[in-house]
Amino acid sequence: MPEAFPENTIPTRIPALMAGVMLGLLLAALDGTIVSTVMPTIGHQLNGMDLYVWPFTVYLLASTLAIVIFGKLSDIFGRKPVFITGILIFIAGSIGSGLSSDMITLILFRTIQGIGGGILMTVSFIMVAELFPIWQRGKYMGILASVYGIASIIGPALGGIITETVGWQWVFFLNIPLGTASLIMIKGWFPDLPPVAHSRPIDYAGIVTFTSAIIPLFLALSLAGSFYSWTSYEIMGMFIAALTISVIFIRTQLKASEPIIAIRMFKNRVYSISMAAAFFSNAIFYVAIIYLPLFMQDVQKTSASTAGLVITPMVLSMILAAVVTGQMISRTRRYRSLALSGFILIGIATVIFALLKPDTSFEVIVLGSILLGYGSGIMHPLLSIAAQNAFTQKEIGVITSSLQFSRNMGATIITPLLGIIMYGAIQSSNGSIDITTVSPEVLAHAIALVFGVCLILVAIAFIATWLLEDVRLTPQITIKSDGNSMKEATS
Repeated sequence: MPEAFPENTIPTRIPALMAGVMLGLLLAALDGTIVSTVMPTIGHQLNGMDLYVWPFTVYLLASTLAIVIFGKLSDIFGRKPVFITGILIFIAGSIGSGLSSDMITLILFRTIQGIGGGILMTVSFIMVAELFPIWQRGKYMGILASVYGIASIIGPALGGIITETVGWQWVFFLNIPLGTASLIMIKGWFPDLPPVAHSRPIDYAGIVTFTSAIIPLFLALSLAGSFYSWTSYEIMGMFIAALTISVIFIRTQLKASEPIIAIRMFKNRVYSISMAAAFFSNAIFYVAIIYLPLFMQDVQKTSASTAGLVITPMVLSMILAAVVTGQMISRTRRYRSLALSGFILIGIATVIFALLKPDTSFEVIVLGSILLGYGSGIMHPLLSIAAQNAFTQKEIGVITSSLQFSRNMGATIITPLLGIIMYGAIQSSNGSIDITTVSPEVLAHAIALVFGVCLILVAIAFIATWLLEDVRLTPQITIKSDGNSMKEATS
C-alpha cells in the first residue's frame, strides 16, 4: 500500500482553485436545467417544434462521447489545458446557439456545446482528484458535486426570468461571462501539473469505434416509441449496429496499449462494483426526476410548482449528502458502510414510490424524495473515491471519466426501458397509451410499477456493494504548497 504523506502538502489556494473548477462545472450543469425551461419558447420562435427533442439529444450524445474521450486525453495533455479547451468549446457553442435563426443551426451548435460540456463534467472531477490526497478527496468532490444541485434549483427559475426579460438568446450568452471568469481563475491559479502520461499514443481506433457504437445506440433510444416503433426495422437496425460495433470496440480496447476504456480494469472488484453502482443509482435518481412530477400533475392534479416542491427536497438532500459524505470519508477513511447505507436509503424511498396511490399524501412523497436524494448524494463522491483508491494516480483520468460515462448510460438506457413498462401497463388497462385519456388510478398503478421494477435494480446494486472490501483509504499523491509540483507515492 502507498505510504501516507503529510497533510500540509495540500495546495494553499484551495478556495480560488475550487471556485474556478466549480464555475466551469456550473456551465455544464446549469445548461441542462436552464435550457429545458426555455426550449418550448425557442422551438416556437424558430418554427422547429417538430425537432424539439434534438437539441437535447445531440447535447447528451456529444457530452457522453466527450466524457470518455477527453478524460483519457487529459492524461496525455494535462488536466488544465484540456479543461481550458472545454471552456472555450462550450463558449463557442453557446455563442452559436444564441445567434441561431433556425432549429438546424441550433442543433449544430448544441452539439459543439455538448462536447465542451462533457469535457467540463469529467475533467473537473479529475482535477480535484489530482489535487487532493485520497482521504481528503471525498470532501472536495462532495463540494464539487453540489454544483449539480445548485444548478437544478436556480436553473429553471433563471431560464424563465431571462426569457421573459431579455430573450431566450441570453440563456446562452450568459455562459460567456461565466466561462470567462472560470477561464481566468483556472489560468491564473490552477497549478501547471505535468501530464500523468508522457508521450503515450492516442487510441484513434478506440475513439472511432466508440463513437460509431454510441451514436446508433443514442439515436435508437431517442427515436424509439416516438418516431418509430421499438420493433421497427430502423430501430432494430440501429441496435444491431450498436451491438456489432461495440464488440469491435471491445476488441480494439483489449489490444490497445493505452485504451480510452481499460477493459482490464473490470477485473478489479472495486472498480466493477463502483461502475455498476454508479449505473443503477443514477438511473433510479433520474427515474424519480421524470416520473414523480408526472404523478403529481397527472394523477394528483397538482400544479407544476407543487410538483417542483417534490423535486426540490430531493436535490437539496442530495447536495447535503454529497458534502457530508465527503467529510465523513475524510475523517474515517473508509467507504463500504456508507455505500451500503446509501442504497438502503434509496431502497426505502423506492418502496415508498412503488406503493404510490392517487390518495398518497404529499408528506409521504416528500419523505421518499428526501431519502432518495440523500442516498443518491452519498453515492456520487463515494464511488469515485472507492474506484480511484483501487488504482494508481496515473489511472485517475480513465477511472473518473468511465464512472461519469456509467452514470450517463444508466439514465439513458434504464429510463426509456421503464417507459415501455409504464406504457405497457397503461395500454393493458386502458387500451391506449394516451396518458391524457387514462384514469388517475391506472396511471398511478403504472408509475408505481415502474418503481417496483426499480426495486430489483436497488437489490442488485446493494448485493454488489455488499461485496466491496472495506479498504482503508491511503494517500497516493502529494502537491507541494507552492502548487507547482507533484510526485506519486510508492507502494
